[in-house]
Amino acid sequence: MCALLQAQPELIRAAEPEGEQVAEIAPNDPLYRAFQWNLRRIGAEQAWDLRPTAQDVIVAVLDTGVDLTHPDLRPNLLLELGYDFLSDNTRPQDDESHGTAVAGIIGAVGNNHDGVTGISWKVKLLPIKALNSLGRGPDSAMVKAILYAADNGAQVINISSTGTRYSAALETAVQYAQDKGALVVAAAGNTGDRDNAINYPAAFDGVLAVAAIDDHDQLASFSQRQQYVALSAPGEKITAPVPNLGLKSLDGTSMAAPHVSGAAALLMARHPELIGEPREVKRVLCETATDLGRERYFQGSGCVDALRAIQAV
Repeated sequence: MCALLQAQPELIRAAEPEGEQVAEIAPNDPLYRAFQWNLRRIGAEQAWDLRPTAQDVIVAVLDTGVDLTHPDLRPNLLLELGYDFLSDNTRPQDDESHGTAVAGIIGAVGNNHDGVTGISWKVKLLPIKALNSLGRGPDSAMVKAILYAADNGAQVINISSTGTRYSAALETAVQYAQDKGALVVAAAGNTGDRDNAINYPAAFDGVLAVAAIDDHDQLASFSQRQQYVALSAPGEKITAPVPNLGLKSLDGTSMAAPHVSGAAALLMARHPELIGEPREVKRVLCETATDLGRERYFQGSGCVDALRAIQAV
């Protein structure tokens, strides 16, 4: 059609395919530009131009709990469903800081002139406490937490903890969650420069295990060198919220995993037909990752890319 129109210069100055204008979105959170290099690295800014929220997606954070009063998190918390499996009550308050940081990376409220921004500015965060004030917890608590998250509609389950002892009960719980349609995202482990042991639940079949990279795309020294790694994400110098309105710069595959959980939430929000299809979500995220070209065997498919994942479907 363009060729036919262009053949009439006396009538038509120019003929070209329809383009598209896109609003450029960057959050006004005061610490975003200076400290959150990690979100720009995974293509979050461009993904936000398409959809910065995932208000219909439930992401369960199985951790030390979450600061239930934090103003940058509270609007996104499913407080009515939160649970503490260590104290057996309905108040999963964070007494360590780890879980608050993980939740903040996934879903701190964005563009609200406050603190930092999360990957998904509006999302349903389900806070579940399975780790204590030392960041430790029994497998039995994590098993209960996984089953609870799956039974309460979590589409993504983030587990930023690891254990070196195989547990059949833990594997069964993970499989149950996957059968219920949940994508299980887990930290790959932080002893890559020491014993480099196999870590669970990261090593279980179907789990999206995440390694950590630094701000130069290098695999972090501590990140597990294991073939079960599926993806990489920023995991060094990650600025995240902690209880009592604090902020910390944190390292670890624990910080890398929520980048993937947040990207998965945005992907599901943009393409709701993927909700309940964890293997398909994992496939898309892995196939659209950025090949880092170094230590490929231990970086999985590369660094997660939220924009490319959204555009690929």
